[in-house]
Amino acid sequence: LGWMLPHEHLVVDWSYALRREGRPVEAASAVERVVSFVQAAARVGVGGLVDAGMEIYGPSPCLLMLVARQTGIQLVASSGMFETDQIPPPSWACPPASPASAAEHFVWVARNGLSGSGVKPGIIKVGTSPRAITEIEETCLRGAAEAQKITGLGLMTHSRNPSTAERQIDILEDAGADLRRVSIGHIGWMSGSEDSARNRRLARRGVMLALDCVGSPARSDEEYLAIALDLIEAGHASQILLSHDAVAYVRGLQGVYEREWFLGDFTPLHDRLLPLLRDHGIDEATIRQMTVDNPHRLLTINP
Repeated sequence: LGWMLPHEHLVVDWSYALRREGRPVEAASAVERVVSFVQAAARVGVGGLVDAGMEIYGPSPCLLMLVARQTGIQLVASSGMFETDQIPPPSWACPPASPASAAEHFVWVARNGLSGSGVKPGIIKVGTSPRAITEIEETCLRGAAEAQKITGLGLMTHSRNPSTAERQIDILEDAGADLRRVSIGHIGWMSGSEDSARNRRLARRGVMLALDCVGSPARSDEEYLAIALDLIEAGHASQILLSHDAVAYVRGLQGVYEREWFLGDFTPLHDRLLPLLRDHGIDEATIRQMTVDNPHRLLTINP
């Protein structure tokens, strides 16, 4: 795999969230746009990326295959569900769904591919709402933990509010997840260097912390630098993941988020944050650990 970006988006299609029936984004112009951004990442040394869009708003299996074949880069698909505050939950997650039935869904997708396509996910993602984790979201977190035991897939979460991250970990730990192969998403989105104590507390529980909005409006490079340096100083370099949450092609999200979220640029980490880390004394072994070794551990399928 080489250098992996563990949280990116080739396509974000918000049709389902807007309750519109949408066709898959598979036009040649869309593929060409996505390919151009992926190739730019490959030119700076990126070996692969995780598309975190799942079956709900991510790229179709066809588009994933087209981009992989045209770029030669390693693409990892995801399965799962998103926060219910923003996207209606899929039918399989709604009551009377249970953790066991949610796990059954995740396992089926892992074995048969997204929508039965044969394009299998390399990770399971569950999002939670910022105000509180809903019953449906908790069901899916517990189901993901159960599915991990069967499939060996790593888990990633989405949380716009860092105060819910501890609750995510509580639920996953209680359900028996391997916390060493859990990525808590969006550290730094609604938190900053002032949240050092919380970030260190999360890391002490064994999870990985995804500083995955680099280059976005969420935090400046200097703010992300401070968060990363603090975690490294505390001895948690082996638990840091670095990515952009960038979007190469978007449909239906304009006006929901700022345009800067949709620039499709997968290079700010290489061009801006890594040089800042080097300038502050972080050696190449530590940088390799955060960009290569840690995402490899998350993505290694290990039942």
